[in-house]
Amino acid sequence: KLVLIGDGVLRSSIEQRVRSEGLESRVVMLAAQPADRWMAAADVYALASNFEGLSNTTLEAMASGVPVVSTHVSGAAETLGETGAGLVCDVGRMDLFAENLKRLVREQRLRSVMGAAGRRIIESRYAIESIAERHETLYRSLMRTSA
Repeated sequence: KLVLIGDGVLRSSIEQRVRSEGLESRVVMLAAQPADRWMAAADVYALASNFEGLSNTTLEAMASGVPVVSTHVSGAAETLGETGAGLVCDVGRMDLFAENLKRLVREQRLRSVMGAAGRRIIESRYAIESIAERHETLYRSLMRTSA
């Protein structure tokens, strides 16, 4: 099943498309809510935004060991493409986005490898200890520079 979470401006047109294609039994549409309760059940997380900062839900998916398919929005290349935690395509290239989704749906081993890579990245870059250490290092370097 495809689970879509959110109440964005495209929701009504997506609901209409789901009905017109007869996909009601295969697509579940939920109101906006914390995504973490769904991550454990997910095979793939998809972020098809045109504009986005560093996506918290992408980080949540990675922390849950879920591979990500994303458009090339802020931080996607660094957190996904360069780390092996997911697949990234240019904004507007929905043909490539769909191919990336299909690839991950078909290739269980690749999902596992990318999911594990995402989890490692979160643990090494985004764990509170890691962030605190980087902030302390920066603070100390700034103190030496200003002295």
